[in-house]
Amino acid sequence: MILHLEKRFTSPTETFITNQIDFLSNYKSIVFTINYLNNLKVNAEVFESPSKTWFSNKFLTKKQVDEFISIYNNQKPSLLHGHFLTDAAYFHPFSKRIDIPKVCSGYGYDVSNFPKRWFGLGKRYFNDLFKEYDAFTAMSNDMADDIIKLGCPKHKVIVHYHGINTLFFNIERVYEDKDVFNILTIASLVPKKGHLTVLRALKLLKQRFPKVSFHYNIVGSGPLLEVIKKYTKENNLDQEVTFFGPVKHGIELLNIIETADIFVHPSMTATNGGKEGIPGAVVEAMASGLPVITTFHAGIPEIITDKKDGLLTNEGNSEEIADFIYQLFTSNALRTYLGTNAKHTALTKLDIRIKNEELTRIYDDLIK
Repeated sequence: MILHLEKRFTSPTETFITNQIDFLSNYKSIVFTINYLNNLKVNAEVFESPSKTWFSNKFLTKKQVDEFISIYNNQKPSLLHGHFLTDAAYFHPFSKRIDIPKVCSGYGYDVSNFPKRWFGLGKRYFNDLFKEYDAFTAMSNDMADDIIKLGCPKHKVIVHYHGINTLFFNIERVYEDKDVFNILTIASLVPKKGHLTVLRALKLLKQRFPKVSFHYNIVGSGPLLEVIKKYTKENNLDQEVTFFGPVKHGIELLNIIETADIFVHPSMTATNGGKEGIPGAVVEAMASGLPVITTFHAGIPEIITDKKDGLLTNEGNSEEIADFIYQLFTSNALRTYLGTNAKHTALTKLDIRIKNEELTRIYDDLIK
């Protein structure tokens, strides 16, 4: 049995955590959490803290630790898997009292953004964690380097991308001429996702190639919503842009992906240091056979070979993104080539079933 830890289990976008649990065939799972949000169904028994207080978001109380210890003693798991470095550190008052192998997965902001808080003192929050845990999984070599720079011993870091359920997104796609070219981005509306880079590219596209008829669909929510809406209006793009808001994983999201012609996700390093790991939406788009335009950012070049599985550009390069969109608009052959290769890469290398076999071996090695 595997004990999973996450402070808030889970947000609607965290299928990357529930998939790891649901597709784990050799072990049963339980989850300890402070706030059980129940946004995603999961094949595990979830234990929510029964004694939450007004400061439970900041500190785990002694009473909560004792309650979790009692549940732990009844369940007797073989290994602990913490999700997010920040959450694992939060649970340290509990985890330090149990003597089983421990692994923690980093996912993005917890590795790149959080450590820079409080004038760089945020990384001290992980000091006990790096001593206590046996292993840390990083989604890419880039993230592995970042974890080591935070003070984690190199021998404890394992590069492991968690994978997605690619078969769910494996649709039959027809690459054909369209009167209106549908462009899609699925991402939280935060700086590192690069929405404004796309909009600047579309402004250039409209100026340079006025005969190109396009529509840009944005799926997601976040603090930049009003900024993005303001930009679209001020630059006469509001007729070409639709804001879907947040859409849960399911048929509605799949229909949006199916009607798209290309997927654009120009990830970038935010001013606060925030970086991606490997964006799940990019892999989902690849699995659906969409040609992908994205950036040389974090772990993305480790899953996409430029001009084979997708088109890569430098961060913030709106001009090249505009050129890429035009190339894809004018060439069904290029869209077919990139989309077909992307699907093959996703299905054969990035699927959750394949990656969970690797995760199981990590578990087995630590338990042995």
